[in-house]
Amino acid sequence: MESDRFSICMYTPSAYGGHARYTHAVLSALSEVGRDEGVRVSLVTSRDLAPQYRTSLYPIYDILPPLVHRSEFSNSLHWFLSRIYYYIKRDRTFLRWVREKSKPCDGIHYQEYGAWFLAPWYFRVLQARGIRLFFTVHHLGGHRFLPKNLQTFYPRFLRDYLKRSALSRCNALFVHTEDTRQELRELLGEEHPPIFVTPHGVWDSTNDANTVVDPKERVERRRLLFFGRLHP
Repeated sequence: MESDRFSICMYTPSAYGGHARYTHAVLSALSEVGRDEGVRVSLVTSRDLAPQYRTSLYPIYDILPPLVHRSEFSNSLHWFLSRIYYYIKRDRTFLRWVREKSKPCDGIHYQEYGAWFLAPWYFRVLQARGIRLFFTVHHLGGHRFLPKNLQTFYPRFLRDYLKRSALSRCNALFVHTEDTRQELRELLGEEHPPIFVTPHGVWDSTNDANTVVDPKERVERRRLLFFGRLHP
């Protein structure tokens, strides 16, 4: 495949938050660098993508259904079943988009994936169409999206098995640190795709298109620098 014909589609369903912001930063840079390197980039995301992450630098296909916030559901079981239906609908929408495009892209780069129980099958389908798959594994810690009373429906060992089955099919994986690369190696075993370390980079308030803070005000603010994730 000639480099001047290579097109990459970034898959980031999140309409706001860290993944959306990271994707916007990466694609904005790649759209400029790729112009000279023969690489074209695009984004597939949700219909409610936040305004600050919309741009004319690269094509945006906002075709995926919006994710309904957890607070909109009356109980945990209702939320859990609705979330499962959402993931199925989202992946079917994306797969239909791929099938309807004569040549959607040469490669798909996943920034996130919520339904690992669907990933192994969908990844096989995409590869059967000659599409190369890439994945940025931001971290391997368990997403605590399930209430404790529903953990039995989706135990950790099952999630790890499905994640291993899907990621092993990728052409290349990306992580932000050497420690994460080692964790990923342990999860996938000896036969794993190439794993590349791409440092996350540093953000400050000036990176937000909708945030303008006076330098004096920034100095007066008190900040706590925290590396990790916050959970209830």
